[in-house]
Amino acid sequence: MFGAAHLLATYGVVGIGVILFLETGVLLGLLLPGETLAILAGAFSHVHHAGQPHPSFALVVLCAGTGAALGGQLGYLIGRRTGDALHDRPDGRIYRRAYLEHTHDYFARYGAETILIARFVPIVRTLSSPVAGIAEMPVRRFTIYNVAGAAVWAIVVASIGYVIGGVLDVERHVLLVTLGILAGSLIVGLYPLVASRAKASKAST
Repeated sequence: MFGAAHLLATYGVVGIGVILFLETGVLLGLLLPGETLAILAGAFSHVHHAGQPHPSFALVVLCAGTGAALGGQLGYLIGRRTGDALHDRPDGRIYRRAYLEHTHDYFARYGAETILIARFVPIVRTLSSPVAGIAEMPVRRFTIYNVAGAAVWAIVVASIGYVIGGVLDVERHVLLVTLGILAGSLIVGLYPLVASRAKASKAST
């Protein structure tokens, strides 16, 4: 039901924006294949230029970018309200006020870079917006970098798909393309964790 090819065939280009909004706005990044859907739509947009009834490249970018940006704004709002509640919460086994203060300090220094870079990392992009809200990153600053990151991300992923659409027959190899995109997203998502562990291991020796 959540397969990218099925979603694209069923809901069309508008569904791209809706899925990306849900992925980043209501924390469904683990369930909905937003990036896979955007790349696959970009691949089909190449077919469009051959006269086939598929979405145009510009429309794919517009829907993907708009959905991602609006979802980020909603995630930020949810995080902001959650952060307000955490300020009055006493320390417990899991929650420590010191964690909230560290998060606030981090986003005060690196918030802009985090929002931009996180957009390209699966799962992390789903969590970065609410965490920015919890950290009380200024709404104007967050909005600027959220919209900019969503626009750049949409152009990049749709372009990757467009190139794939020019190399492979997407209609015939949709499963292969989908699995390749998922594998690439997994590598991108796991690389920072593996690199961090390797660095820590090297430092300990």
